[in-house]
Amino acid sequence: MSEFRRILLDGYPCTMERRGEELVSGDGRVIAIADAIHLPPTKPSKIICVHLNYASRTEEFMTKLPAAPTYFHKP
Repeated sequence: MSEFRRILLDGYPCTMERRGEELVSGDGRVIAIADAIHLPPTKPSKIICVHLNYASRTEEFMTKLPAAPTYFHKP
């Protein structure tokens, strides 16, 4: 089974295949694992946030801190 890693290659995210201590791109470029700038293994598709979790935010919105956290997302 192949191992893939996401790295920055020439300033752009690129998925590379690991071959020993090297990473190989689809077009054949090779970079040592130690020299790579590694990225998270996946691209996030949404961000989930806690709403009104600071007293300063409740003051800003002139409301009360909720009994339980509320959430919102940014797809």
